[in-house]
Amino acid sequence: MDASRMELRMAGVLSEITGRCIRAFSAGYGDIFILEAELRAILQGIELARRMGLVDLWIETNSTLDVHCISRGRGPWVIQSILRRIRHLLSFDRDIFSHIFREEN
Repeated sequence: MDASRMELRMAGVLSEITGRCIRAFSAGYGDIFILEAELRAILQGIELARRMGLVDLWIETNSTLDVHCISRGRGPWVIQSILRRIRHLLSFDRDIFSHIFREEN
């Protein structure tokens, strides 16, 4: 099995600026590339936040590649539709998307 492609399960947490958990979510994504699973989890979190009426999002990930792909809208062809959906839901004037070290995540 290719180490970058495996059965993956991702999770995320929506929390207030104080750190209080508002909602947690998780999903299994099957046999896909790690980058694709990470971006699907980010998309799922953004969609959930928008459905809950949340604005001014601060999205943190421990993957600098996620940050790069989303901020530039570029990456392998397999993630292009996910990137388009994420970029459509984000307001780059209002929302913050940043890297956080794994130990702090």
